[in-house]
Amino acid sequence: MMNQMFTNRRVSKQQKHGVIVFLSKSSETTTPAVYWPITLLNTDYKILASIIANRLRPMMADLLQQSQYCWVLGNTIFKAVATVRKAIAQTEVKQAPLCVLSLDFQEAFDRFSYQYLFAILRSHGFSNWFIERVKGMYEKAVSSV
Repeated sequence: MMNQMFTNRRVSKQQKHGVIVFLSKSSETTTPAVYWPITLLNTDYKILASIIANRLRPMMADLLQQSQYCWVLGNTIFKAVATVRKAIAQTEVKQAPLCVLSLDFQEAFDRFSYQYLFAILRSHGFSNWFIERVKGMYEKAVSSV
């Protein structure tokens, strides 16, 4: 089935259909802000996405910047926190100025350009064949509430 979905680009409408459900972040459920939208995806689709992600993971350290922690084998959120703490400690010892910037990427995935993703894959030398297979997973994907 995975070969049919990936190699032959036969990902059906049903496999690309997500169902959005809302989970409460707290016991107080009076405002929409206390709900977290989660998209439930078809298991076949999720397995295929995991296979692709796991096959790409060993390359991520070479493709991403050193400061990138997500999706790089061996990097964890704990390493990211330790890096920030080390930078703060070093600047305190040297009494040097330091600027720490924290960005909130809430809903960033919803606003991500897939065309940009495909251009980045192309620029890193991924084949058109591979890029077309990944495109096939995103084309005409829909979600309902």
